[in-house]
Amino acid sequence: MRIKRNKKKFKFAKFSNQQKRLMYYWQHPKFKKCNGVIADGSIRSGKTIAMICGFMMWSQTFKNGTFMIVSKSMGALEKNVLEPLFKILNAWNWQYKYNATKHFIEIGTNTYYLYGAVNERSQDVLQGLTSYGVFADEVALYPKNFVNQMIGRCSVDGAKIWMNCNPRQPSHYFKKDFIDKTKDKNFMYLHFVMDDNLTLSDDKKEQYKKMFSGVFYQRNILGQWVNADGLIYKEFANNLKSYIDDDDVINQQYEKINIGVDFGGTNSYHAFVCTGFANNFKNINVLKSERQKPQDIDLLCKQLYRFVISCINDFGQIDCIYCDSAEQVIIRSIRNYFTSKGLDIEVANSRKRQIMYRVQATNIMIARQQLKLSTDATTLKDALVGAVYDNKNTDTTEDKRLDDGTSDIDTLDAFEYTFENDIEKIIDAFDSDDTIEDDYQSFYEIFI
Repeated sequence: MRIKRNKKKFKFAKFSNQQKRLMYYWQHPKFKKCNGVIADGSIRSGKTIAMICGFMMWSQTFKNGTFMIVSKSMGALEKNVLEPLFKILNAWNWQYKYNATKHFIEIGTNTYYLYGAVNERSQDVLQGLTSYGVFADEVALYPKNFVNQMIGRCSVDGAKIWMNCNPRQPSHYFKKDFIDKTKDKNFMYLHFVMDDNLTLSDDKKEQYKKMFSGVFYQRNILGQWVNADGLIYKEFANNLKSYIDDDDVINQQYEKINIGVDFGGTNSYHAFVCTGFANNFKNINVLKSERQKPQDIDLLCKQLYRFVISCINDFGQIDCIYCDSAEQVIIRSIRNYFTSKGLDIEVANSRKRQIMYRVQATNIMIARQQLKLSTDATTLKDALVGAVYDNKNTDTTEDKRLDDGTSDIDTLDAFEYTFENDIEKIIDAFDSDDTIEDDYQSFYEIFI
């Protein structure tokens, strides 16, 4: 099944010298015998667009070749690579056929197979493939065995590996095994900053800088490979008066109000959090939160019912209650109890996106002053202040927040359940400018 070709064309602007180095390195006498190129650095630095252009021009020097185009997931691939790629091909007047069902593109005599590096088992689909080269977008998000398999598939003479990423931990396998060993592995290495994207105005750069704080600022804006250490929400903890505001929270017209529920165990608490969304997701206001010591399910149902009714009385209709999806027996009990009380509110399963995705989203809200708490949300305030990274984490591919009973993870989870379905809308709330074609890559890749 072939999908109808999108006719939109990419609007090219002037490329920076760093982008040109990336696009044409394979023609340079000093680097044309390299096994490939690695480009890392800050977000919105123009490395992805330059790499797409370079990879396409280089790959078309072959005839009847097979190539790979890879991203963290098929959704990320569609959004961050294929959409700009098709616009670029249209601008160049290159004919192509895209088979969305079988995941490949035909351009000239060459075939480009599309893959998502979702988990350890994703490498299995690569076995048996002989490739002339690969374009790997956000490669630091891939499992190590996938990267090794991906590179091993590029066995044709003259094959090249094109890889880009944003920084993560300095102990990350990709930093240690590839970036730190580019000379040994015969790769060209290029580091990008936002100034390498000439389409970004000073105002737009400042807008992106305001989206991050702490370790996320160091990685995404400064392009540094640094560890996540200490307080997760340092900006919030150091400036509480900026985020606790009853007047701002109460005097809002809410478009949506959700409640998040996390269920406690032996050494933790049940947590309830009520969050309101206003001004087309520009304002995320936590209206009320509380914790309850676990006893029996009947008491939990009564406690949650009382919390929900108090929120309705104070703030109006509740749109949905998102509960920890791991506890289906408890969720059914809550639904039955609410029905017996005549309370017609959807009780849904939490989506449970990856914890660090939720952490990044919360940090963005804090950095942009998008998040406010009422004085009735004391338990969430304390949870945000007390959240820290796990400094004993041995996973070099993923940061972790400490969950050993010394901090209130339950309330953080309950809060995150209230907004995790709308992360993309929250992130894009202040970014109405979607005309920057040269810098197409969005923030979606970290949330898909």
